[in-house]
Amino acid sequence: MEGQLVNTLPFVDRPRVTLDATSVRAKYPTLGVKQETHVHEDGRESRSLLLHGTLPMHYQGSVYNIPVEIFVPLKYPLEPPLAYVRPTSTMDLKPGHPHMSIEGRVYLPYLNQWQGLSHNLVTLCDEMARVFGLDPPVFARVSAAGGAAGAGSGGAGARGGSRISPSPRREEPSSQSPRPPPTYRDAVEDTDKVLEKRLTERLQENLKHFYRDIGLEIDSEYSKQKTLQTNSQRIAADLGAFAQQKRDLVAQIQVAQESVSRLDLWLAERASEADQAAAQQHKADGSSCGFDVDRVLTAMDPCSEKILELVSENTAIEDALFALDRALNHDTIDITTFLREVRKLSRNQFLCRAHTKKLVEVQTTDAHPDRQHLHP
Repeated sequence: MEGQLVNTLPFVDRPRVTLDATSVRAKYPTLGVKQETHVHEDGRESRSLLLHGTLPMHYQGSVYNIPVEIFVPLKYPLEPPLAYVRPTSTMDLKPGHPHMSIEGRVYLPYLNQWQGLSHNLVTLCDEMARVFGLDPPVFARVSAAGGAAGAGSGGAGARGGSRISPSPRREEPSSQSPRPPPTYRDAVEDTDKVLEKRLTERLQENLKHFYRDIGLEIDSEYSKQKTLQTNSQRIAADLGAFAQQKRDLVAQIQVAQESVSRLDLWLAERASEADQAAAQQHKADGSSCGFDVDRVLTAMDPCSEKILELVSENTAIEDALFALDRALNHDTIDITTFLREVRKLSRNQFLCRAHTKKLVEVQTTDAHPDRQHLHP
């Protein structure tokens, strides 16, 4: 039955709700289960699972049944259930109870410190029975005929489910003489009773508003506490992840340092081998391992050698022209000297380039005699 009711509601953890509801009914058969619309203190309505009935408690050696209602929210067990004491027509709520508001809502440290993994409905009912056994939340209502008194100060409801019936009223003969008019003392007593009644009603109204405000404040503080607990768990998880990342990075740094050490050792070995090879080569040649730069490039014939000289001369003239231009820009020489030297160098450069071109043509003709008829 519990499973069918749970499956019709969008609980976040249906197996857990089914298990806890079944466990509560197994331990407390006086509690029933049904679907009910719960109206919150701010006016919101939500469909919920309701455990209703009586909860047995032990008070001064006797067993009393306390009528209760326990609403299971849809986010259970992430959110705690809402417990209420619902007095019957023969009971009244005990005003000023430390664990109950004037509307009958139950406030317990067990609910305020709710932990979804370790707390459940069974232990909640156990805690309610224990706390109410020390200080009952209801007492028997005094009958209108002024007969039977309540179950003592702070007494519980009907013992074992029994009702307290008023004492029978004795019938007076109809021929009884009329009562005398009230005296001054009776009038004063009536006035005192009226004032006492008004004061009591005003005090009850003030207490009602006070407990309502306290209940709203407790709900707000509980919501803040829940947010803090959620953030604390998230921060703890992030710290754990950061610690794991730090360990991974330290391990990677150690691996990289070992790789660098091995690479340095390998480079040192290769450098030593290179030095040894160079020393052996130097010893074998009997001379320095250096070489003459001027002998790196040599001409194969006199014509090629002349071309190299002309190319070098042309490059030198280019450098000289560049130097003259910089000297003119820095006012190191005058314009007359600049023009004279440029004219002289330009003439030499022209002759050098013409000579180089002629030599290249001669080499090309010698290399390809069959192409002479193409160049008259």
